[in-house]
Amino acid sequence: ILVIVLLSLEPNLTAHSSLLTTDIPFSASLLLFMYSFLRLNERLQPVWAFATGLTLGLLFVSKYTASFILGAAILVAFASWISSFHRLRCLGQFLLSLVIVAVTSCFVICLFYLWVGVGTPLGEFHFFNPQFREIQQIMPWLPVPLPYDFISGFDHLSMAAKRDQWNNIILGEWHGQGIWSYYLILMFLKTPLALLVISIVGICRYLGSIGNSSKGKKEGAGVLLLAVLLFLHFSLFVKVQVGYRYVLMTLPLFLIVASSGLEEIFRYKKNVKIPAAVLLTLALVEIAQFPINRLSFSNILVSPKREAFRYLADSNLDWGQNRGKRAQFFREEGLEGVPINPHHILLGLNIFPVNHLIGVFWNFEQHRWARANLPPIRHLNHTELLFYVSPQQFLQFLKEERALEPLSSLPEGDLLSEIAENGDVELLKSDSRKLLRFFAEENGVIQLKGNRGVIELGPASSDGSCAKEKLE
Repeated sequence: ILVIVLLSLEPNLTAHSSLLTTDIPFSASLLLFMYSFLRLNERLQPVWAFATGLTLGLLFVSKYTASFILGAAILVAFASWISSFHRLRCLGQFLLSLVIVAVTSCFVICLFYLWVGVGTPLGEFHFFNPQFREIQQIMPWLPVPLPYDFISGFDHLSMAAKRDQWNNIILGEWHGQGIWSYYLILMFLKTPLALLVISIVGICRYLGSIGNSSKGKKEGAGVLLLAVLLFLHFSLFVKVQVGYRYVLMTLPLFLIVASSGLEEIFRYKKNVKIPAAVLLTLALVEIAQFPINRLSFSNILVSPKREAFRYLADSNLDWGQNRGKRAQFFREEGLEGVPINPHHILLGLNIFPVNHLIGVFWNFEQHRWARANLPPIRHLNHTELLFYVSPQQFLQFLKEERALEPLSSLPEGDLLSEIAENGDVELLKSDSRKLLRFFAEENGVIQLKGNRGVIELGPASSDGSCAKEKLE
């Protein structure tokens, strides 16, 4: 009961269950599939074969990750039934169950895709993956008993897996190829501490009693193995690492096994109310800091919460959940007129969405100086951060980040004028491209103002080109 209560309060699950994403449906389908498959593994009966096929179809329409689940299930099935094959027993039941599972899962997939493109010859698919094209050339006549878009999705996913760089950020560092510890770090920072404790304690106790040959122990070992394999698959072989949600389906699986171990611990304890009350109180204290925005949840290991951006990023903090509420919240807080997401820090108050500040949108270097040198005043619903930039800090920023080293020789070009400090220059409409040179004895600021047109601003190189940024 304690596990069920804590799991129902788990903020990551409750947050994603309110979003139109596939992570929670996949987690629910996975639990149903595991139960049906274990019952089928125990008894080769058509009813359990039908249930397994039904839930397998739901898995595939939720996420293509189901292909990994299917592979693991096949290995478990063969390992479990190998003795029956040697004695040629249950072979007919096994083949019948296999057919029922295959037909039922295909039917469910076709049903969810409204039967669009079912039966399309293999030669009519437009594949991007070279391996898929080779298979296509061998059997172009073969009708595919699955929807066209479903098969095309596998093709697109296989090409995305070959992508060289992804914008993965964890602990304030960028990892283009991913990092093996990404989801392990998230598990320790985004899972409520109470759930983390009972998971570790329960699983350790379960492993200590694994010698018990009861049916429940064997099934628990299968569930634990699947959870570990899923976790390792995403940690080691999936390069895109943008949120805890990718491995969220493993949390209920781990807790199923942990509950078995906790049952043995509490069986010999006379008073379990005190530790249960402590764990429940701890969970409520952590969740209380995120009354309406549980997607940004982090446990008490991440403190203070305004510094969470130094550890977490992307959908672990912000997935647009506060976008529609932001303007009203800023008005209520008296922050109207404060610059929001400026190109670089400005003097005075600044508001940055956390993912723009962190660099999730392929702009990791843009605000590196601000992340390293400026402490936020406070967070705004956990998805925006309020900073104050003093005159001294702004001058330091200009000196370290915006000051340019002078060229030893200017590039050849149309030199409009040499202007001194506080000088004014007027560009005529006919002056399509002019080179301005600015002199100042100390660090200075150039202000550009135009009513129309485009200004290309940036340092000039010796060949006359400009590392420009457009200001319209």
